[in-house]
Amino acid sequence: MTEGHPQVADIFKATGSDNFKLLQLVATIGRHSEHPLARAIVKESEKREIEIPENTDFESYPGAGAQADVLGETIRVGKRAYLQNNGIALRQELLNQAQDLKKQGKTVTWVTEGKVLLGAIAIADPIKSTTPDAIATLHRIGIKIIICTGDNSDTAQAVSSTLGIQDYRAEVSPKDKQDLVEDLKSQGHRVAMACDGINDVPALAAADLGIAMGTGTGVA
Repeated sequence: MTEGHPQVADIFKATGSDNFKLLQLVATIGRHSEHPLARAIVKESEKREIEIPENTDFESYPGAGAQADVLGETIRVGKRAYLQNNGIALRQELLNQAQDLKKQGKTVTWVTEGKVLLGAIAIADPIKSTTPDAIATLHRIGIKIIICTGDNSDTAQAVSSTLGIQDYRAEVSPKDKQDLVEDLKSQGHRVAMACDGINDVPALAAADLGIAMGTGTGVA
């Protein structure tokens, strides 16, 4: 549904941080990832000729975030809930700014160093010009479309509204996606699952038809 080339749309930082450091730290967490959003940040860092340091003790939490030690500090990158669950407070003015970007359909990734919030990076994944017509055609022939995403509800709602899709599920985990597929099948539906990441393998496997792009193709 998207152009396939997510791009860094905005960077907003907490006091004492800077855009260079935010991109550098997120890029070092995402440098070995094939996730489209991680690749967008790595690509932006490379374009700005920012040196990307190595990391150690990398840990990934699918659907939530990731962390690693970088230059002696624990760096966490991910969703708001992931950081808050690790005892990190998010300032209200930054939350307000993130909310505005989410309503525009952008995805917000938060960045911390130790217990200090550094800021966030917003990623835009433009919708292909042909997608609205394709969705309308699927609706006309009786195929129901559901957006099922790990992104927040504001972003999911913005994309759903643009595409004329009535049913969306937001902030879901890879297991939630699998459960949705299995629930629809139990109701007698034949289900096709389309995804672009390796995290969605369980849902791909559960569906009658798996459609994968990017890193999902190897396991589809």
